[in-house]
Amino acid sequence: MRDPWFLIIVTGWNCQQYVEQCLRSIANQTYKNFIVSIVDDGSSDGTFKKIKAFSGELDDWIIRLNLVNEGTVYARHKAVEEANLICQNND
Repeated sequence: MRDPWFLIIVTGWNCQQYVEQCLRSIANQTYKNFIVSIVDDGSSDGTFKKIKAFSGELDDWIIRLNLVNEGTVYARHKAVEEANLICQNND
């Protein structure tokens, strides 16, 4: 994995109809020095299934989490926490 310059956090709850469009938009960026942390906060509409299906193509830059519905703040915190495990500088 490359050393990312920044982190994109995507959190969602029951956003199945929008999540693929969101991920495609990120994937189509010309600048690629980033990672994406995606958190599904306990959706019941198949959102996480869509995330998994899409992100199979992009495993080198996506972190996926599936949580019990804890709310937006908790989901964002978990996204940053997981990304920090990958972005640690090992000098």
